[in-house]
Amino acid sequence: MKRRTAARAAPSWFDELTMKATQSPAARKGCVPLCPLCLRGESSSLDEHGGTTMGLGILQHYTIEPADLEATKDFYVDVLGLDVGERPPLGFPGYWLYSGGVATVHLLGPRAPRAGITVRPPGMKLEHTGRLDHIAFAATGLAGVRARIRQHDVPFREQVLPRLGATQLFLHDPDGVGVEINFPPEETGT
Repeated sequence: MKRRTAARAAPSWFDELTMKATQSPAARKGCVPLCPLCLRGESSSLDEHGGTTMGLGILQHYTIEPADLEATKDFYVDVLGLDVGERPPLGFPGYWLYSGGVATVHLLGPRAPRAGITVRPPGMKLEHTGRLDHIAFAATGLAGVRARIRQHDVPFREQVLPRLGATQLFLHDPDGVGVEINFPPEETGT
């Protein structure tokens, strides 16, 4: 099993954009960052929103129940560069894969069905990603990531975002889950 520990990265351009949204007038009032009433200046208190606030923070992780646990772990570690990290003893096999020190991807191995738990049989072939389109990571090192993806013979599509100039790579994991990797504009053309 490959095990790497990564140093905590400095905030990315994407993190800075997220911080601006959380520091908006709406967020300072305790409302959601892109509240239309707050953005238009039509609201001066939470009472005008029925006294409700949005208590969600950043996306913490996503979980995949892969058909082949080891192949999927190898994809996220070898191709995308995530790190296998600490995982509580949950009573079934699996991995927590870390990005920037955060357990971003959880992989579930075979487990017994129980009340409230859906178990997808390994032989079940799911088309595409259901209603989920893709998961995205902010990244740096475009040339190196592109080379690593090619080294593993993983097909990908590349595009540059109009006006922003940021480069995006799109690929799929072994179970067909879409993965987007976003690079800052200064790396476009490398």
